[in-house]
Formats: sequence, structure tokens, C-alpha cells
Amino acid sequence: MMAGLPGYIRRRSPNADRGVVHDDHGDWAGVCADDHRLADRIRPVFTPAAAQFHARPRDTVRSERLRGRLCLQHGWLTYGRRPEPRRGGVHAPSSRLRIARVRAGKLCVLIYFIHHLSSSIQIDTIMSMIVRETLEVIDDLYPDQTGYPESEERCPDPPPAWAVTLPSDRSGYIQEVTNEALVEVAARNDLVIRFVKSVGHHVVAGTPIAYVWHPSADHMPSELGLQEAIRDSVQVGFARTMLQDVPFGIRRLVDIGNRALPSAINDPYTATQAVHHLSEVLCVLAHRRLDDRLHRDDHGTVRVAIPFPDFSDYLQLGTGQIPRFGAKEPAVARSLIQLLKNVCSSTTRKDRRMAAARHIRLVLEEAKREITQPADIENLLTDTNEALSAIEASQPQTAHGSTHDWTL
Repeated sequence: MMAGLPGYIRRRSPNADRGVVHDDHGDWAGVCADDHRLADRIRPVFTPAAAQFHARPRDTVRSERLRGRLCLQHGWLTYGRRPEPRRGGVHAPSSRLRIARVRAGKLCVLIYFIHHLSSSIQIDTIMSMIVRETLEVIDDLYPDQTGYPESEERCPDPPPAWAVTLPSDRSGYIQEVTNEALVEVAARNDLVIRFVKSVGHHVVAGTPIAYVWHPSADHMPSELGLQEAIRDSVQVGFARTMLQDVPFGIRRLVDIGNRALPSAINDPYTATQAVHHLSEVLCVLAHRRLDDRLHRDDHGTVRVAIPFPDFSDYLQLGTGQIPRFGAKEPAVARSLIQLLKNVCSSTTRKDRRMAAARHIRLVLEEAKREITQPADIENLLTDTNEALSAIEASQPQTAHGSTHDWTL
């Protein structure tokens, strides 16, 4: 009846039982121990327990099994290691130990997830991600061409009177525009395609998204193939993305600054941080060549023209709204003036420096209407005069305004 039971429960004689328990548990200890020395330390623990296993006719199998488990648990608690039984000649962890390991793994994953979630929603992490993504898009769209002598290229504006409008077949935000299929269709039919909307703008199905015309007014362009090329080349989605949308990155930083300024939140430090990060983005744009996207065929003829913001558009987007919400906070107003001063020091183009000077005056006007403390006004005037003196050291040309609507 006892033949199928483990070795530490089978009973023959007191001496035999002692040997079985000693040898069997010594073998288990060898499995759990990292080396033979630890196994030698564990064996004496089971020797007193083995001495207790003499023949007891009245003991049941259940009580013998309980004594064997207590013996093993004593070694486990003493040395912090759980003996792992043999299965098919191979040492395998018990089911309870496997369950404990699985639960410990799940707990570690949960702790990591909570830490990652709490870190990713911090405002510093979010602004760092926005700045990084925006600078990557800037590097992709506007490669660094320091000291470029040529003027920036702009779309042909306005289109000729005989131009035909191409409507959008979908509603949503323009997320990306690729040019290969459009250039091929336009070159084959000797046409020019000029987009009305750019990346980041919202379009409504049925409204114009582009103009198309033939160089000669006598040839009316055929829409055959154009609508399919527009559909394949223009990615329209429900939300804006950072694929080609630099204004979207600036817009997100501005929104963070604006939301920190209302009296219900009253967090001017976060608004100041947003201005500092805007300064990093705008200073990079200040010394880049900001062309529209003009795509040519093999003969150098412009076939596809996509408007993009110029520097005055980016500057208006980055510094136009925050002064309205944060004019009463001197720290925010002074950080905006410092931003515009940094922009001026990042470019040698007179039109861009003049645009920055105009925004400095606007910030000062907004602040003077809202700030009531004379000392704050005096500090702001000092910063403004220093910035304007640096800009107007050499008389700049008048900055030209943008012909596009960049309310993004």
C-alpha cells in the first residue's frame, strides 16, 4: 500500500527510514543549493527530523506526509530556498513556486507600467517630446543652408484667370503631400498644379484643394487622372500629425502655455517653460531657408507648388496668442521679449529681425495694459529697450506680410 508514496513517507524500519529521509532530503538539498558546501549545511537540518521517523503503527499516511512536509519547510525557511521535486528524473519547480514566480513577474510589469505612465504624462516629458518631433520635421523639410544667397522660392500667386479648381473628395486635415504621382501627371499633360491648402489645414469635401492650369489659355486642362493623383498623393485624416506639419508642433507648445495661464490654473511657470521651448524651435527656423515646396519635372519646369509658412507666419503663430493670455504676468511677458531677442540674434536677415521687433512692441503694449505694478513695468521697459536697440543698430527693411492664412 505504501509502495507508490514518496521515499520520505515509505516506512520500513527506524534505521532504514532515517537513511531514506537523510539521503532523499540530502539529494533535494543538493538540488536547491548553489554548491556542495551549501548542501552540506542543509543536510544536518534534516537529520533530527529523520530521527523522528521511526515506525509508528497507529500513524496514518496523512500524518506521515505532514511530518515530511514540515521537515522540508524547516529547511526552506532556514535557508530561504524552496526544494524543487524531481519529475521524470529532471528537477522542476513545484506548482506553487511557478505560480509565485508568475505573480511576481506580473507585479514587476505592473510596477513598470505605473512608473512609465506617471512619467509620460508629466508636462516636461510632453514638451520635450514635442520639441524633439518638431525639430526632426524642420530638419526634414528645411535642410540647414546657412548663408544662402538666393531669395526664398514662393508659389506662383495668384493663379491665372483660366485656372480650374480641383475639389477635395474627403474632409479632414491634410497630413502629408507626396509629389511623385502629381509631377508625373502634370508633366504628361503640360500642366501646373498649385495647392490652395497646405499641410495642417482643414479641408471639406467638395471645396477647392488646388488650382490647375495650362500655360496657354487656349488649352483647358482635363481632370482625367488629376483627381486620382490628388487622392493618392494627399493624405487626409481626422487629426493633425507631425509628418510634415511644423506649425502643429508650435501650436501644441502655444496651447500648453495658454492653458497654464487662466486664473483657474494660474501656473505661470509652465507658461514660461512653454515660451522657452518655443524659443528653441523659432531660433532654429530663424536661420533656415523656408521655401514653398516647388516640384519640377526633368526639364526644370515647376509642375507642383505647395505653399508652406514663411518666417513671419511661424513667428505670429508662436508669439501671437500667449501675450493675450499672459500679459498680466510679468514673467511671461519678459520671457516672450527674451524669445524675440534670441530670434533676432539667430538671423542676419533684416525682414525677420524687423518682424521680431514688431512683436516685441506688441508684447509691451499688451503688458502695459494689464500690469499694475510700476516696478514690473519698469523692468519690462528695460528689457524691451535693450532688445530694440540690438535690432535697430542697423536700419532694417520693412518686413513683408504673409499672403497666406496661417491660423493654425
